[in-house]
Amino acid sequence: MTDGFSKHRFPDCATRYPVVLVHGTGYMGREIEKYWGRVPQYLAQAGAQVYLERHNAWGCIEDNAHQIGRSLRKILKDSGAQKVNLIAHSKGGLDCRYLIGALGMGPNVASLTAIATPHHGLRFADFCCRLPDGLYRGVGRRVDGYFRQLGEPNPDFYTTTHQFTTGFSANFNRRFPVPKDIYTQSFGVLLRHRRESRTFFYTGQVIRLFDGENDGLVPLWSARWSNFRGVVGGHLPHGVSHSNIVDMGRRDYQGFSVLEFYLQLVADLKTRGF
Repeated sequence: MTDGFSKHRFPDCATRYPVVLVHGTGYMGREIEKYWGRVPQYLAQAGAQVYLERHNAWGCIEDNAHQIGRSLRKILKDSGAQKVNLIAHSKGGLDCRYLIGALGMGPNVASLTAIATPHHGLRFADFCCRLPDGLYRGVGRRVDGYFRQLGEPNPDFYTTTHQFTTGFSANFNRRFPVPKDIYTQSFGVLLRHRRESRTFFYTGQVIRLFDGENDGLVPLWSARWSNFRGVVGGHLPHGVSHSNIVDMGRRDYQGFSVLEFYLQLVADLKTRGF
């Protein structure tokens, strides 16, 4: 292995239940290996049984949760496990909450870790969804058309982005409160400088006008949920972007390793008996 890790330095990540990595919006199944970068490889090297879940890039919460449910049932059958540990990024955390709260799969989930998930929505989404409906639907049709060309069967940009509004999120949180019998935790992510990610820095500057500090997409206040474990990248000069916290950029930082973050996260789940 490279990147400063040697086998004897790996923490013990052989959890009782398999680890399932759940992606967010904008990525399809064939791209998931790129999405999570080196994370699955390193977790497996440390003893974890790792699965990559695949669902639609622009599916609404309900549709994606059904897809995740089908994936989990197959994972449970193949692994022989009774439960899984879900580690979800971005909207994947909302999809997992619906899976647990509405689809009856809570008994099959030992833990849910939500990273940069917009649990409380975005005020920026409120602004966008107040644009003239015809204009906004036109934008949605362009996005949907692009993803259909890439092979996604039924993208729904319009519905999905409306599920990022604060009003929708408040109702969602009332309907699906923190599960009582599942260990849950959340992390926020902070981007500070364009040298970390030019794309997310500039999107983040726009979102900052409405929502304050963010990772390029998700504001810190919205990522705060059950058992909030802190802000990733807050101590770094440039911070960490919404994409690089899942190792899309395949890079580490002086004073912080993305891989070490996931290794310690899963090792902690093992320590807790999951």
